Amino acid sequence: TWANLRGTVQDHISSLNFGYRVKLREKGVTYLNKHGRFTDPHTLECTDSKGRKATVTAARFIIATGGRPAPLACPGAELAISSDDIFMKEEAPGKTCVVGAGYVALECAGFLTALKQGDVKVLVRSILLRGFDRDCVGYIERFMKEHGTKFEEGELPKSIEKLPSGKLLVHYGDKSEEFDTVLAAIGRTPDLSG
Repeated sequence: TWANLRGTVQDHISSLNFGYRVKLREKGVTYLNKHGRFTDPHTLECTDSKGRKATVTAARFIIATGGRPAPLACPGAELAISSDDIFMKEEAPGKTCVVGAGYVALECAGFLTALKQGDVKVLVRSILLRGFDRDCVGYIERFMKEHGTKFEEGELPKSIEKLPSGKLLVHYGDKSEEFDTVLAAIGRTPDLSG
């Protein structure tokens, strides 16, 4: 069920994060989960989630900004969720439109199809899994189609609108279709805004 999958994934992620922090501490690495900005070449001003500021000085810094899912570029894009958000949903995603053709998009489409709690359609701008072995990609595509995932090739959403019913109406190509969830998985960008 969705509740079991959601809980298992959240527990696994929490366990991984805890394990990473323990390993870093064991190796003498200080981990700062803060926003930082350079005040000079050897000084960072760091701000935590409560707004408290501190400075850190060093000869060299390693910065791991992390990444955030790239947003869709269409009206109503804010109605879509990302792969980061999917396991935050209390209810099963239901009929889902997955936008993207990379491994994250196909992974999400695959497990959502397997849950059998709503149809899954993948909007593919050009080709699946660009840069991967084409024979393997063909096998993956055939397997997914045989198990119920639907694909619309050469398509991206033109717009997404929320209907009074709560459903999301996705306009793509010359078609419009209602979904319970729209999941954008079109890549990630470095988290540099802050």
